[in-house]
Amino acid sequence: CLSKANQCRRQLVGSSRARTPRTGNKIPKEWFRITAVDAVGLPTSPRKILSRFRSICGVIGRQKFSILQDDIKLVPAAEKDIAWLMFKESFDYPTEHEDRVRRAAFKVMGNAWKNFKTKLVGEFVYNPANPDPTEKFPWITA
Repeated sequence: CLSKANQCRRQLVGSSRARTPRTGNKIPKEWFRITAVDAVGLPTSPRKILSRFRSICGVIGRQKFSILQDDIKLVPAAEKDIAWLMFKESFDYPTEHEDRVRRAAFKVMGNAWKNFKTKLVGEFVYNPANPDPTEKFPWITA
């Protein structure tokens, strides 16, 4: 009975070790094949490809688009072309659906980019006690 009480107390108090901080998503070295897309252009097959699609597009959007632009529509075509080439290095998709896949990929990239900019403002502009954002996000050069 005493050991049971210790277990209950241990569950309430928790571990003394701190959790390691979460690392950011990275673009994997492997190559993914999209076999089917829906009407919007998002991948539907194989089953787990959508989460890979979203995370890789998010990384590309955060790293390749300048944070100095006010809107995703104002990002220069050259930056978008570089982002698309990076996308094509990670995915193989049906060529007949390239326009839809590209539109869906840029929509996901744009949302990730916008959310990243919002996070930067909240963490570093409104909270000046935080250090330089280039320490946490080395790809930011501006």
